[in-house]
Amino acid sequence: YFIDKYRNDVPQDIHGLSETARADLLNHAWPGNVRMLENAIVRSMIMQEKDGLLKHIIFEQDELNLGVPETAPENPLPSSPDPQYEGSLEVRVANYERHLIETALDTHQGNIAAAARSLNVSRTTLQYKVQKYAIRFGVVRN
Repeated sequence: YFIDKYRNDVPQDIHGLSETARADLLNHAWPGNVRMLENAIVRSMIMQEKDGLLKHIIFEQDELNLGVPETAPENPLPSSPDPQYEGSLEVRVANYERHLIETALDTHQGNIAAAARSLNVSRTTLQYKVQKYAIRFGVVRN
């Protein structure tokens, strides 16, 4: 029923259950209601890559475990020898933004309009950020 109901909502042409999928459904301990069954079938239809019979049923707990390592890396962020990229996320983002602005202004010989276009921001936004970060550069041309 659910395969027919959602057949047109997924890019694959799924027209039934494989024996494996049928066994998955029969062997699963169903602690919930019909919506859990519906969600499992729809989720499986979306995740299937090829047309044909639905090969496997992906249950909610299976989806939560997809691609998640058993343990997190001890140091997930690479260490940075550059002190301008140390500190809180907010500080590091601000330093990186400042660096991008300085580079764009340098590339465009201080032309704010050209630098703003290269950064895909408005001229007024760039002027605000130049003031915010107290960026000093050569001759400024608007």
